[in-house]
Amino acid sequence: MAIIKLDGQDINIDDAIASVDEDLKSVLVPFYPQLANAEITRETNSDGLMVVRMIKRAGPKGNDAVIEFLMLSPNQLNPAIDLSWQAKQILFRNSPIELKHILDLQPQIKAAVKAGQEEKDSMARALTFLCQCPPQASNVTIAGF
Repeated sequence: MAIIKLDGQDINIDDAIASVDEDLKSVLVPFYPQLANAEITRETNSDGLMVVRMIKRAGPKGNDAVIEFLMLSPNQLNPAIDLSWQAKQILFRNSPIELKHILDLQPQIKAAVKAGQEEKDSMARALTFLCQCPPQASNVTIAGF
């Protein structure tokens, strides 16, 4: 039996798993994702047990696929926001908004609400996609690190 030293914890694990880096990571990374890039050292203690130390290393950041996807996405204003701004401009000009104008705008309002909902759904999908992206090395140093 080997002992894994991890963040002040001792975890007992089979020697066969502890002796191979890839096996050790495949067992621990699902529970400790920060160990995917860990530095691993092994030694034998006074009792003859293998002691494995796993030291977390900063992983790479960024993802070219995500950046490319974002760069290719259309640059547009949410139609619901645009319509809201148009209505506010009318109010700022001290022009009364009459019921006839609102009724005339109903198709545009419905289209804006539908487009706004579609954009909201698209943003939710994009956020899910971003959260699932694997890390990737950046060639730019992040300020403050």
